[in-house]
Amino acid sequence: MKRLMQTLLAAALMGGVPAHAQAPEIPFDSVPNALQLPADTYLGEVGGVATNSRGDIFVSEYTRVDRVQGFSGKEKKAMMLFGRPGSGSGEFNRAEGLGIDHQDRIYVADSCNHRIQVFARDGKWLRSYGGPGKNPGEMSHPYDVRVDADGIHGKVLTASGPWRTSGYWWTAQPWNRDEWEVALAGGALYRVYRQPDAHWFVEGSYD
Repeated sequence: MKRLMQTLLAAALMGGVPAHAQAPEIPFDSVPNALQLPADTYLGEVGGVATNSRGDIFVSEYTRVDRVQGFSGKEKKAMMLFGRPGSGSGEFNRAEGLGIDHQDRIYVADSCNHRIQVFARDGKWLRSYGGPGKNPGEMSHPYDVRVDADGIHGKVLTASGPWRTSGYWWTAQPWNRDEWEVALAGGALYRVYRQPDAHWFVEGSYD
């Protein structure tokens, strides 16, 4: 083995073994000031970018600022700004990933506040999910959020529940939530649950 390695090394030095191929160039287009930022206005650390049904662009920022900016889809000019540093409703501590649903509501991963905040299309705060912890419904530094653009909607055909059977395997105590299985028109079947604060969540869907 030692002699084989010496032979390969000598061949490489003499050009007998091809060197690593050079990485190919990947073409791209750069658009200067694509968002048409006003003079003396700069973005902070960008955490996420998302577009709504009208093509408007939303950008989350942190470090220098903690906020979300909205830019019009056609002119790419600033049209709204919401959020500021803090832990209250509508405030952020490291605004990260963004998601937008079929009603153009804006979901923001408020990472260091350990929650997801939801805003109306005009930037008005609606509600928050989560909070620091390890239990169901709690979070630890969420960095992104994904939203089904079509949402979950339709006529409920059957609903079975509520149950309180889910929990950690190492304890007999179930989680403090009501679970249901819901069948919608069109054949979709979901497991959903309701927290004590009356908020509903989707656990998953059945194939």
